[in-house]
Amino acid sequence: MKFFKYLTYSSLLALLASCASDDNTYTRSQTREPGINIPRGGAPIPGEGEENFGGFPDDNQGEFVNEGEIGSVLTANIHGTPVAHDIEPVYFAFDSAAVRSAEDAKIQAIAEFLTANPSFTLVIGGHCDERGSDEYNRTLSEKRALSVKESLLSASPDLEMRIETVAYGEEKPAVIGADSQSYAKNRRAEFEVYEAQ
Repeated sequence: MKFFKYLTYSSLLALLASCASDDNTYTRSQTREPGINIPRGGAPIPGEGEENFGGFPDDNQGEFVNEGEIGSVLTANIHGTPVAHDIEPVYFAFDSAAVRSAEDAKIQAIAEFLTANPSFTLVIGGHCDERGSDEYNRTLSEKRALSVKESLLSASPDLEMRIETVAYGEEKPAVIGADSQSYAKNRRAEFEVYEAQ
């Protein structure tokens, strides 16, 4: 029996010793992680070679087409050229994303305008008044923008690829104020029209 205990203890010690001898520790220079290969693509890394203007691709490589495109990237104007067109906002009831029947004429006019101008795109911005949490207002403003988009698509289904929505929440009030008239003017969907480049 003593021999069996001795054999068991010695086996355990041998097992622990073999685990300890396995090199589980590593230094910064000898990690066990596989080598990471980061794809570079075809463009040079900034700073490589003076012939590339400090690493930026030449215009003739097709990376940048023209100054207008570069400008739109820098100013984050991804939609194209803004079109001066005054479209009335669509207003909503308190805590609602339903488009009211009183707003149907505005929706129809927008759909007809976009149908008559196939090169134009539309961005619908949903807005809320200041009541409610930021997260709640962001969600409600998104629902409002999507509700207007649905109404536009029911009037003209071909507009699907030319309409985008943005949820602003309470960030961009139309009117500053904490009264019922200000709140009513801030519960809205606004429209930005762009001409694609």
